[in-house]
Amino acid sequence: MINHIDAFNIIFGPHGGRLDLDAQPNVLEYQVLRERLQSAPLLVAALRQRPEWSKVPDIYIDIVNNKMINAGARFDPQTGCAYIGIWSGAILCIEDLFSRICSRPDFATEIGDCRAEAIQSFHANGIIREYEVSERLRARADLATTSPKDPLRRLMARALSQLAFDYLIRHEIAHIAWGHSGFLRDHGADGCIEFDYCQAA
Repeated sequence: MINHIDAFNIIFGPHGGRLDLDAQPNVLEYQVLRERLQSAPLLVAALRQRPEWSKVPDIYIDIVNNKMINAGARFDPQTGCAYIGIWSGAILCIEDLFSRICSRPDFATEIGDCRAEAIQSFHANGIIREYEVSERLRARADLATTSPKDPLRRLMARALSQLAFDYLIRHEIAHIAWGHSGFLRDHGADGCIEFDYCQAA
């Protein structure tokens, strides 16, 4: 019996390892992460219906405990399974982005009641590139603060965030389907990590 959590932690341990999503069940950020992770198998199952994706190996998807925007994919020949790690920061920064956009009263005024929204100080902060998932959430604002007040606009923000997550998963599956992770590993790289912030700094 393959222990996918152990294999995931071996692959993504240097980047933070698997995030325990049960650690803080009542925190909105953790709820968002759980929702996104629960949606991933449905997307994989839908892709497998297409002939060009039918030979993709089994895929284990989980969240990496890292506040940066990143993701990675790797095929493990020992388990015969592919592993996709999505950094928690990637999901939450995207969620934050669409929350900030949709909570502006001057954005998409025809959707919902834009009068329920107001320009807040967090709108001036710009796009964030890291998201700390802990009780010490970033000082500027957490998701509960940046989320639109109007229910329909809040739903729109969540839907846009889900679409972005779906794209990210499809992108990582494509790395596996086209053999990029194996190719890179054969040429001295460890799997396929999208962006190395350490090298960029």
